[in-house]
Amino acid sequence: MYIRSLFLLLAVASPLAAQSVLDQRHPDLSQLDAGIVCAPPVIDERPAPGSITGTTGVFADAPEFVSRGRQVPAVIGVAFGLSVTAKGRNFAPLDVSITHPPMGANGVTEQSFVTDLIDGVSRSSLYAFEDEWELVEGPWTITATYLDELVYHLNFEVVDPRLLPELASICGYVELFS
Repeated sequence: MYIRSLFLLLAVASPLAAQSVLDQRHPDLSQLDAGIVCAPPVIDERPAPGSITGTTGVFADAPEFVSRGRQVPAVIGVAFGLSVTAKGRNFAPLDVSITHPPMGANGVTEQSFVTDLIDGVSRSSLYAFEDEWELVEGPWTITATYLDELVYHLNFEVVDPRLLPELASICGYVELFS
């Protein structure tokens, strides 16, 4: 079954990168890297009752960021998010929420799922555009909390792909401007 409207998760290592000045991160994170990727193949799914489709996708390998930018072209096949590693403690369960402009038939503005962040293990969380109804432009955030503690908060802006033509075409999708 093909996964729709997913949050993609995986435990892997990844390099450090600069943060946006509007980002927030817990001091017990040794690494937080964010940006844009080409949506990786999904190998499994997990229940996510707080999402529109009710599932999240799992991928085998963490994709390389094609950009560390926070402006994301609204294009099917593009994904964005983060890779994060905890140091010295576990955050489990980790509640992750993604806010965005109204989406879908019911105008949903927030989706969520539960995962974990284990000491020394890198975790990637991505939002992949898979359907036309997901391509809503405007501000998006990815926020994770553990109990009452903020673990991270990241800001992205989804924009018309014509504003970022090179980035919009980087994943090989040719019907960008139809």
